[in-house]
Amino acid sequence: MDTKAQGIAVAIAITMATTSTFAFTPIGSISNKGSLLVYPRIDVADGNDTLITLTNDSSAAVRLKCFYAASDDLGTPYSGTAADARRFKRYTDFTIDLTHNQPVSWWASTGQPDDTNMPGVAPPFGFWASDGTTATKAGELMCWAVNDAMSTQKHYNHLFGTASVLNWQTGQAYEYTATSFQAMGPSTMTGQDFGTAGAINLDNIQYDACPNILLGNFSPGGRPFDVAVGDQGPHTRITLASCNQDLRQNYTPTITKLTWTFWNRDERQATGTHTCADSWFETDFPQTMLSAQYVMLGTEAAYFRIETTADTQICGPSASSNAYTGIITQSYGPGVLRSTNLTGRGVAAPAVIRWDPAPDDSYKK
Repeated sequence: MDTKAQGIAVAIAITMATTSTFAFTPIGSISNKGSLLVYPRIDVADGNDTLITLTNDSSAAVRLKCFYAASDDLGTPYSGTAADARRFKRYTDFTIDLTHNQPVSWWASTGQPDDTNMPGVAPPFGFWASDGTTATKAGELMCWAVNDAMSTQKHYNHLFGTASVLNWQTGQAYEYTATSFQAMGPSTMTGQDFGTAGAINLDNIQYDACPNILLGNFSPGGRPFDVAVGDQGPHTRITLASCNQDLRQNYTPTITKLTWTFWNRDERQATGTHTCADSWFETDFPQTMLSAQYVMLGTEAAYFRIETTADTQICGPSASSNAYTGIITQSYGPGVLRSTNLTGRGVAAPAVIRWDPAPDDSYKK
């Protein structure tokens, strides 16, 4: 073999090795359009309202199945079963029809668009059809493409959206991008019935996968200067929406243990923080987590990692591994607020969103 041929052979071998070594698993993204959108935080409490935008970037019309959902805090440790946790979970569903290239927006508190004389796009957030209560004022929104009969999902990677949370009392606001999950397969499948009816499998086979680890940067609270003036300093809230959801009438909640690890600017880590979570979870620190305070971390910059485990000793006999998407919101005082999506990493965790499709009535035709 001559030198040129050897060079080509080596180049091909390196390319093959590189492709294998650095192969990646597609996971939910905020930079792609998708067939499923997850908005981790919708808020209508304490003077807040949420402006939701959702757009169909296609020359075809599409029908969406949507759910508002929330879960109350389980507490840690949690000793009950998944069946016991039914009382903590709430949801309500609705349908949105989008014409070609149509954007819609609505306020979560009313379901109305900016022009309140227009018909409502969605029901008001906070009335839970699953149990008839209005107890919970924060939660999540999920929407995905379905066929016109609503009997199964549809391959339709043309959806994107945002959520803007505004407080009319303080004037504070923040915005984040909905996480989108693409239906797998070529674009020639667009508009076709897709996947397993009633089960959105986020497994990198039917839909993009969901990560088992989430990362976020934050500023620890409780700094000496803040304490000296009687302030907590930066306040951080983490909101997680599970990629494992049971939205059927006869639903079973998903329970997992979240393991938190914190690192400061000097690469020193703080461990030992664990929380039990359902399908929607929210926590604040430093108030609820000593490991996230400045007194423990000692630097003004830090980051955290959240991993899920099936710890049945801490979170009850039904605990399982899980996968989440989420956002971080941080306040630095009156009028100073920021929010961004959490970053996913790690292997794809098993995840499925289950829902009740409409019965097949084709026999009536």
